[in-house]
Amino acid sequence: MSGVASTAADPAWYSEGRADWSEMSFYAQHRGQPRPQNDTWVAACCLAFEVPLATLNVKDYKDFVE
Repeated sequence: MSGVASTAADPAWYSEGRADWSEMSFYAQHRGQPRPQNDTWVAACCLAFEVPLATLNVKDYKDFVE
């Protein structure tokens, strides 16, 4: 797996991803539209790594844009 970077041991990524997840979960609850934890984690990881989220289930992530 040459050319693949691993950030699993990077505490800065973990803190940032956790903060993104926490904020998205809070606002979804606040809007009265709670999201499944797995969808929220995927979106938070994409934000933390600054990578686009590609999915065929657009409806699952549509309200994260807000």
